[in-house]
Amino acid sequence: MTTSNLRVSAGYHQYWLEWAEWDPDAIPFTGGNGLVWVSPGRLVVMTGVDSGDIAVEIEVTDQPPPPDLDDWDDAVEVSADITGTTVGLSVPVGIPVTELRLPAPGPYRFRIHARGRDAGQDAEYIDADEGDAMVEHHKIQIWPAPPAAETRLKLTDTVGADNRTHTRT
Repeated sequence: MTTSNLRVSAGYHQYWLEWAEWDPDAIPFTGGNGLVWVSPGRLVVMTGVDSGDIAVEIEVTDQPPPPDLDDWDDAVEVSADITGTTVGLSVPVGIPVTELRLPAPGPYRFRIHARGRDAGQDAEYIDADEGDAMVEHHKIQIWPAPPAAETRLKLTDTVGADNRTHTRT
């Protein structure tokens, strides 16, 4: 297992996991599970923070880890077909954060967890360099797996509920 702990500067209430060219019009930004949208070439993860820093932990494993939902407000699993061995984590303002290495191309399962999105939305802008506390935390677990339907493991925050019913761009 490989684990990375990152500080990600979200932009426009989101950050991306991307591995290929993609069509931004293919992502509806409404409905869905309220946490992550899947598009060919990219996952869009929605944040409460409009612009600013959030804590993101990423685990790449060879098997699905047991679900641990107690410390999280929302958790969703989605599948994506990764065309290479590199997945970039970036934000809409074009700032690359890091690249993740996967063992091989192919289908993968992503379990996205979030907590503190409601507090992040209330804060709007968080700058850890200026001493602001990062109130929003995400955990992303990735493992090779055959394609499967989206699984909504836990949906409790207000940001996610709003995303499921309203358009947010």
